Order: sequence, then structure tokens, then C-alpha cells
Amino acid sequence: MENEWVTLFEEGIDAQVKSTGKYKTTTVYAVIDLPLEKSTVTKNALMPALLLHGTSSKPAPELLMRAIEELYGASMHARVGKHGDVQTFEYILQVPDENIVGESGLFEQALQLFAEMIFDPLQEDSGFSRRALDIERTLHEQKILNLINDKMSYAAEKCLEIMAEGEPYGIPRLGYAEDLQDLDAKTLLQDYVNIVKHRPLHIYIVGNVDFDMVKSVVGRVFGRYINLHHTVEGSELPRQIAKRKESLEEKQKIEEMDVNQGKLNLGLRTGINYASDDYPSLLMYNGILGGFPHSKLFLNVREKASLAYYASSRLEGLKGYLYIYAGIDSQRYDDALTVIKEQLAEIKQGHISDDEIEFTKVGLINQYMQSDDPPLTGAALQMYARYTGRAWSVKELIDAIEKMDKEDVVRVAAQVQLDTIYFLKGKEGDAR
Repeated sequence: MENEWVTLFEEGIDAQVKSTGKYKTTTVYAVIDLPLEKSTVTKNALMPALLLHGTSSKPAPELLMRAIEELYGASMHARVGKHGDVQTFEYILQVPDENIVGESGLFEQALQLFAEMIFDPLQEDSGFSRRALDIERTLHEQKILNLINDKMSYAAEKCLEIMAEGEPYGIPRLGYAEDLQDLDAKTLLQDYVNIVKHRPLHIYIVGNVDFDMVKSVVGRVFGRYINLHHTVEGSELPRQIAKRKESLEEKQKIEEMDVNQGKLNLGLRTGINYASDDYPSLLMYNGILGGFPHSKLFLNVREKASLAYYASSRLEGLKGYLYIYAGIDSQRYDDALTVIKEQLAEIKQGHISDDEIEFTKVGLINQYMQSDDPPLTGAALQMYARYTGRAWSVKELIDAIEKMDKEDVVRVAAQVQLDTIYFLKGKEGDAR
């Protein structure tokens, strides 16, 4: 059973376990899926941080953190995530293998604190702690506003918003600063309790653990909060779809700011996503285009034409969106855009060398071999399988990549459509 995922419960809680001697810690990754909606994104994004301010039995952040750290240096976190059209509450627990430290029951002690953080957070007058809300609201607002100071991230977010306008994916992960002030502690707690009560909890456990022990402990600990014998109701989440455009008309926006370096971002639709048989071919396409130092964007836009300080591409696999990033002199916008479009045409026309194919295979395989080391990689793949209906293991992806040839990449390239061009330029006269 080594390295295989085993489902412990199928109703009330989705608990899957991967028993492996690869790690000296046991990792628990728990996820609640939420629809990504403009009306709720901000308050949902704020909630996980409030959980770390205490629980009913540990009514202060320092008490909670001390309690978990005393369990041989265990740790736990809560955060908000965004995966395609889905917003997530993500809870992470890491605790040393109790067989190594010789502390029987260590896993259960840590899991009890973990479950309490999720289901029994600190309350004040039937709401979250007002002090905690004030602190986290300020920090959250700063995170949102800091985006504009990081011009690379700002430009990427603006390109995404324009490209995915009208789609859930176009909603920013952290929400909107202007929505923070209307949040109150009591309503937030009510909304949070309603979420954890009615939406399924998906738990992934990775470590050198015994299946029977884990099932018993999970049932005992989480059974205090969840009825494990009845399905928890939850509205259907949107299936991740790789949308293509009917029209080939490109959206273009140029914004001017006081920047030292122009940020040119292109958004492309591929019509292929994580659920597609051609997903490994899409990985190859992105790698050849801009995923590595040997890629066409890096060599031709940055090195040969000297048009960019950086030039690369990134794939959003769940949606099948591909993004090109380039930092350029604002006065060389037309030249840079022309050469970038030439690279897209080169791949579509099959102008791909054997070296580009082989170097990209090596790069992707190395990435996946390294990604298979962290304990959460397998859990993320299980989660993506739930979102798309398609399960890929790291081994399956590597095997598929090894079999790739130029024709596979050209077939994918024929489907790629340029959707959005966003350019953040320096103010007139700024040629730095």
C-alpha cells in the first residue's frame, strides 16, 4: 500500500491517507471548497487568519501557538487559496512522526488542536475577537494595497482580470480593500460557522502512519464536530473548463504609471486544461515557449534582440490559460510585442529544434521529480482531480512527457489564441 491513497471515509468527511516512510513528519492538509464570488471573496479571504488568534481552550494566539509547538515542534497554519474558479480554506498541520520521537498519541494530540482551530475558534460576544478582526483587517488591506507597489504582480493581476472578466477566475484571491470596512466580527463568525457546518471537509494525510490508527483517530477527533455517517450538503462547484473564444479579436489595454521598467503581459487561451489528454503536451508547449532559460522567449526576446530585462511564460493548468511576462523599456513596446508574437508563430509553424524538445523534457521531468518530494504535492494532485474529474500522478505526467514529440507540441500550438495584451508603461519622457 506504500504510496497509494486510501480513502477512510466517504460520507461527511473525505479523508484520504498516503502511508509512506519517506518523511519524518506527518502532514495533514484539510480543504474546504467555496465558490469564488465577488460578493463573498473578501470576507472569506480574511477568515482563515482569524482562526490563528485562539480557540475556546486556548483563548489567545500565543497560547495556541505554544500548545502546538510543545508537541515536539509541530506547527499549523490556515490560509485562503484560489484554484481556478474555486476559493479554498486551507488548513495545514505538520507533526513529527510519533514513532521516531517515541511519543504515543502525539498525532491525536496535535489533531485535536488542529480540529479545534477549524471548528471551535475563539469567540467574543458570539463573534470573532474584535481585536483580532481589527489586526487582520489592517494586515489584509495592506496585502491588497501592496500589490500596486509590486509592479510585476500588479501587471499580472490586471492582465488576468481583463482576460477573465465575467468569469470567477477573474476575481482576485484576496478580494477588495473597499469591502473590508463593512465586515463585523459577529456576522463573520456566523458566516464561517455556516460554511464549516454545511460544506464538505477534504482531508489528506501523508506520513509513516498506520491506516487503522489514522481512521480511528480521525473518526474520534473530527467526529466531535462532524457527523461522519451522513453526507454533508454543499452546493456544486463550477467544473474547471478551458474556454476558447469565438472571436479572435484581442483585448488591449495600456496603463501609465511612474515605473522604471515597462511590464508587458499577454494572456492566451489554450482550449486545454488539466482534465485534457493533451495536458502533458501543453506543459511541453509552455516549456518551449517561456518556461526555461533555453526557451524561445528568453533566448529571442531577451538575449538576441535585447528587448527585455526578463521574458517568460506561465501556465494556469486548471483553466488552460497561459501568461507571458516581459519587463521592457517602455519605448520599445512595439518591437517587443512583435518579437513575442513571432515566437508564438514559430511554434505554431513547427519551427522547434530537437534540442528544444529534449531540454524541455529534461527540465519538466526534473521539476516534477523535485515536486514529488514535498508531502503536499500528492494532496494537491488529488484536489485537482476532484476539481476536474481527471487524476494525474507525478509518474503519469513524467511518462507522458517522455513520449512527447514535436507533432504533439504543434497540435497544441494550433489551439492557442492570444486574448489579452496589457502594458504597464512608464510616463512620457521616462526612458529608463
